[in-house]
Amino acid sequence: MLLPLLTLGVYLVMLLVPRIYPGRASYAQFRGAYSVFRLSTVAVLALVYGFILLWIQGMEIDVTVVVPTLVGGLFVVVGNLLGKIRPSWFVGIKTPWTLTSKLSWIKKHRLGGWLFVQMGLIFIEMGLTGLASLAWAQMAFLAIVAICLLWLLIYSYLVWRSDPEKTSEARTQPAER
Repeated sequence: MLLPLLTLGVYLVMLLVPRIYPGRASYAQFRGAYSVFRLSTVAVLALVYGFILLWIQGMEIDVTVVVPTLVGGLFVVVGNLLGKIRPSWFVGIKTPWTLTSKLSWIKKHRLGGWLFVQMGLIFIEMGLTGLASLAWAQMAFLAIVAICLLWLLIYSYLVWRSDPEKTSEARTQPAER
């Protein structure tokens, strides 16, 4: 029952956070995208649990096909949602530069969305072709992920640096009560 309880916990936390988020007024701008993200995360965890139950019943499940395909699918969904997420402290790809520049946030999330979709498609293909079971392919995929994340970090800085409307870090902190 650990995985169903974990799934329930993840769902409840993802449901609760927008309600207690200090900037919840901005949450309305990406509520739909966040709902899809929440549902997708729970769906992937539920599918993993379903495959575990099938395996317990004696069905042969090839984990090197199922897991990369599910995780790749989640990457594709998240990638499609990233461009719709607006500046926020609780969801998104956050760096000091995206939190102080709306332009950096938007451009980084659009690029990040495209990169996540591409990484997801690669991971799905690796699962379906059997490459996910090969150590060299796993290392190559991890290198691709690392390069993409590093590029996103550098890109957000470059956009931030050229943004004339960036704010100081202090103005991005939640208000004190």
